[in-house]
Amino acid sequence: EKLQLDYLDLYLVHFPIATRHTGVGTTGSALGDDGILDIDTHIPLESTWHDMEKLVSMGLVRSIGISNYDIFLARDCLAYAKVKPAVNQFETHPYFQRESLVKFCQKHGIVVTAHTPLGGAASNNEYFGTVSCLDDPVLK
Repeated sequence: EKLQLDYLDLYLVHFPIATRHTGVGTTGSALGDDGILDIDTHIPLESTWHDMEKLVSMGLVRSIGISNYDIFLARDCLAYAKVKPAVNQFETHPYFQRESLVKFCQKHGIVVTAHTPLGGAASNNEYFGTVSCLDDPVLK
């Protein structure tokens, strides 16, 4: 209702862990008092997926997908899913191509959506020791 829509075209599990709920409409930190990510270990990914499948059967969502799932998590999801994930969104770009994960998704009919397809300038330097893809002379 708040979105003022009858349905969503695509709804993703954003990250394959459940964190402490910080309240509806808030952007509070998911870190505990100790500064460590406050993971809720009582909510399995399978139950989250089945709840999302219910949204499809209710007609509130047309397709459901996953985000930031590696091959092992995607394989697990395929094992328990009644509705196969339509999409897996994850970071991939010229410096971080993730060919095995892309091929796995393609083999199983899961569309790959690239997160940060041009690479994040800060992370390129920090993690890959390279310039931004936009500044790479080979890619220009």
